Amino acid sequence: MSWEVLLVLFILVLVFGAFVSQSSWKVATTSPTTYRKPKYHTNRPRSKSPRSSNAQPASTSKQSRRRRARSKKGNNALPALHVIPCDYSAYYKPLPFPTLPPEVETGNREYKLKLEPPNEDRFQQLITQMKYRIVNGNGHAYYEIGVQDDGTPCGVPENVFKNSLNTLGCMAAKLGASLQVVKVRDGSQPSCLAGELIVKKIAKESDVSNEVRVAICGDVDAGKSTLLGVLSSGELDNGRGQARMNIFKHKHELENGKTSDVGREILGFDSDGNVVNYSSLQTLTWSEIIENSKKVVCFMDLAGDKKYFKTTVCGMTGYFPDYAMLLVDSKVGTIGMTQEHYNLAVALQIPMILVVTKIDICPPEALQGTIDSLTKILQVGESTRKPILIESEESV
Repeated sequence: MSWEVLLVLFILVLVFGAFVSQSSWKVATTSPTTYRKPKYHTNRPRSKSPRSSNAQPASTSKQSRRRRARSKKGNNALPALHVIPCDYSAYYKPLPFPTLPPEVETGNREYKLKLEPPNEDRFQQLITQMKYRIVNGNGHAYYEIGVQDDGTPCGVPENVFKNSLNTLGCMAAKLGASLQVVKVRDGSQPSCLAGELIVKKIAKESDVSNEVRVAICGDVDAGKSTLLGVLSSGELDNGRGQARMNIFKHKHELENGKTSDVGREILGFDSDGNVVNYSSLQTLTWSEIIENSKKVVCFMDLAGDKKYFKTTVCGMTGYFPDYAMLLVDSKVGTIGMTQEHYNLAVALQIPMILVVTKIDICPPEALQGTIDSLTKILQVGESTRKPILIESEESV
């Protein structure tokens, strides 16, 4: 056999082998019975047995995964506070919510279209805003849910309304306030609700137990309103009645300078005896003074004119003062309504403080005559009272 024949046979063998291998590969790839890994393959990590001491419930693992997801998102969850009851059915009426005037920056009324669960930074902003509204309302604020800033009550779906109530309740709890539903009505959009709620600051027991009430009485033009204005603001009068401008409430009082109603102001003291009213450059509200005070003195400015004597009697008997501060003009003496106010305080058995005013513009002889007349008045009656003269802080 020649070498040419052998070469041809070798080429035929190679071609036949290639054809057989290609046919077998096609059968393997198109066969329906392909190879699959078993359910528990050796390369797959098997779960721990439930009987193992290190095993954790499925709910715990879900909670951990949720916590990790929240941490990656920047802690957008609402702080863990109590959830208020969302049962507002007793306050719901199938009536349209009234259109409100546009929202203003001041005042105690806030409009919120919705209050979805915010992140921590947004939650602190909402708390600061609520505190501002409560301060402007002297302890209470109104929230209109489902209302736009222009006063349009478009409303929100029921689930969003419930979430808004829950968020509002968490905000109130953070400030130590209570939340109450006022009314719930239908919004202008279909299947939407709008409601009004009130947030009230819960008063502390110490706010009332440490209160001392002082009624300021005396004849007209004795300086009662001016003295109270100086005490409450810490600023001296300019000699033309500037201090009493903050005490007067009516227009005719500003015009004639005479008190016709019972005016009230408070003076707070901290644990060191410092006046809280003077601790800030801005004028503090009553709620801020009470929160930062250990003791509060409430002054009642009574009318000195004879035609307003009934108002003075109402203030002395209705407000139950602990002390009566009787102001006497050093130049005029004990004339006019001074004796009447003194007799009223004696009849009600109210401890009395006599204050002689305007001594800087009074001659020494007139001042001594006023003090002598007051001493005689105190010694008249069934129970004589020995006066204690106080001229400076060292005499206290």
